Amino acid sequence: MTEEKIFDPTLKSNVITGNMFMTKDRSRPYAKRVSNSYTGTDRVIIAATIWELDVLVGIEEKNQREQELRKHIVEISGGDEASAAETMTKKVEKTNSELSSLISHTLEIDDRLDWDKQIITENFYDFMYPFPPQKKAPEQVSGIVKFFAGKSLEEKANEEYSREMESYVSAKKEAIRGYLIEKEKFNTEKRRHNAEIKRLKKSYENGEKSAVEKYSKIILANSSYPENFKPQNDISFNPYTNCMTVNVLFCGYKAFPDIMRYDFVIENKTVTEVRFPPDEKYKRYEKALLTTALRSVHELFEANYNGAVERIILNGFVPANNKTANGFISGATRCVFAFSAEREQFEQLKLSDNDYEDALCALKMKRVKHQFTNETELIKPLCDKE
Repeated sequence: MTEEKIFDPTLKSNVITGNMFMTKDRSRPYAKRVSNSYTGTDRVIIAATIWELDVLVGIEEKNQREQELRKHIVEISGGDEASAAETMTKKVEKTNSELSSLISHTLEIDDRLDWDKQIITENFYDFMYPFPPQKKAPEQVSGIVKFFAGKSLEEKANEEYSREMESYVSAKKEAIRGYLIEKEKFNTEKRRHNAEIKRLKKSYENGEKSAVEKYSKIILANSSYPENFKPQNDISFNPYTNCMTVNVLFCGYKAFPDIMRYDFVIENKTVTEVRFPPDEKYKRYEKALLTTALRSVHELFEANYNGAVERIILNGFVPANNKTANGFISGATRCVFAFSAEREQFEQLKLSDNDYEDALCALKMKRVKHQFTNETELIKPLCDKE
């Protein structure tokens, strides 16, 4: 079985995105549910604006789609588990490589938001409808009507054509009505979306607090990470000190990807997971957290071109139980490292996946005394002092 057949990107997706609804959180009032019955995934995405919500929902749909295709590999491998193991190994090797090169990945990318690409420029599709029915010649009128007197075939053909045209005109009018309704909905949404983008751009370039925060959240949300390692970010900006505080919540140690490869066992024709040893897994986990922190600061400094952000404080959080945490809930998370970076100083640092510890040392990073997985340890997050 070929890799293309096992990993079929055309498989119909089970990802379902619900309608938008409102939350009780005034700072993030918009929400949509994205779920997948096939994988059992169910997440509610919340955002400050409809545009931001659309971006975050799109990212979540992509992540859930990737999970779905991964599960599909296992289920359709059938009697060709050896090929499935090979395909799945290639995927985890790609993930592991990405986790080891989080900084180099972002250095190749311009992190600024391309405002022009956010604007909807396409128009609604043109109305199209089948051609009207053609009048039949008398000899084409079929059926028992040929044997009845009183009406000629010519008259019968005319009557049949009139009925068909009446039905056609009625159906076309209904189709036009539906088309105009959908077109107006599209144009209304287009105008709203584009106006929101233009307002956000203007507010951001004026250095307004909420706009800088929204823009920066989108920058980090757009940043691509390996599957099952997408950090959550909470951002606040102080326009009086030009300081941005970024709280990053990572997955717990137990949820961190740790599969090294998949082996096919000939004896019982099964696919088994081969995992990294605990010590190596922890080293990879800690490196991924610290390089992500540097990567996030780099992305924010590079993307924020309006001159408002001159300093970034980053606090790294993990779930208190080393498993998972849904947001920055008091008592559910621990701060395990923190640092502050001035723009001018940070831009002089050498950033790489191998020398990240030197960069963090230059930034005088604070961290817990032992491993991040020690549930008894935490530090006080840094804060902006006016």
